[in-house]
Amino acid sequence: MTKNSTFTQMWTTRPVRLPKKQGGDAPLAGVCEGIAVRYQLDPTIVRVAFVVAALAFGGGIAAYLTAWVLMPRFGSPYCPLDAALGKDGIKEERELGWVLLVGVLLTFSSGPLFLDGQFLTGLPPAVLTFGLMALAWYALHQREPLPPSGLLAAEQPVREEPVNLSSYTPADGHPFPPGSQTPPSWDPLGVVPDAWDLPDPGPQEEPTKKRGSQWAEGAIALGAVGVALTIVFFGVSFVSEADDSSFSARFNVGSQHIAPTSADELKEHYDLGIGTSTVDLSRIEDLHTKHDVTIDIGVGTVEVILPKDIPVSVTCDSGLGDSNCTDRQDPDALLNIHINQGIGELTITG
Repeated sequence: MTKNSTFTQMWTTRPVRLPKKQGGDAPLAGVCEGIAVRYQLDPTIVRVAFVVAALAFGGGIAAYLTAWVLMPRFGSPYCPLDAALGKDGIKEERELGWVLLVGVLLTFSSGPLFLDGQFLTGLPPAVLTFGLMALAWYALHQREPLPPSGLLAAEQPVREEPVNLSSYTPADGHPFPPGSQTPPSWDPLGVVPDAWDLPDPGPQEEPTKKRGSQWAEGAIALGAVGVALTIVFFGVSFVSEADDSSFSARFNVGSQHIAPTSADELKEHYDLGIGTSTVDLSRIEDLHTKHDVTIDIGVGTVEVILPKDIPVSVTCDSGLGDSNCTDRQDPDALLNIHINQGIGELTITG
């Protein structure tokens, strides 16, 4: 197989997104889980690789947004870029495509959070990240050149070992399992096409590991260990202050549970960074004066629990992802909450 045909096959068999509403266990768009299912990896390894790219090299967010705009949802043949360019796709995907493209442009030159990046003088930090990601993609494709049966919307040669995709549901408007054009052996009459992505009954053999895959997995594993050690070394929070200036930035990584119980514990600003976070304001007691609270959400899943016995006003700045946040105004509000959503899922309760 020539290099051109290899690159063509990499593109035509690229992963699909598996978002939560289609059965995935994804905190964001299902990019990492889609890559993991396509190349038979642990999704955690893929997520860690993107975090390492953002923390150590820079451009990790741009790489994630690029993958998002180029990967179609499970069951759909069109990615957000196709929709943005008018090839096809629903209106929401078209708008999402343009937003993601703008996001890539805005984050392409974002620097690393832990390293100074002097080795990339004159080049955007994302250049190194995109290069490493491209090499990782090539290595994964060499390891698993054929996708699982029923994963892609376009008909493609598939791997022999079956993969159970029954927990995922195709995108709206695509009622049948993608890639399944003919009934499987256990349903010769085509009675239940919705279940054609299920593997044939019988014992499933462990797939034979292909030669040359160990170094790719080892590189990703070393990256996971590296970011874990870095986070442990720097702690849950990373604080950097620029020399000879008053600028400071705080960056949080990991799960957080914030639950102030009094006005003294209540802060004016919460920067949630990356991860799964809960801001529980329902435990606050004896609030007699007005307080303004700003919650900045970076990347991740966030739940904000509002107090029941304290009048509250909420202002929402929407970002990328699902959110049930709506503005609410109370002239007697003692707690004015302003929420800036970044990328991910935001849930307001109470």
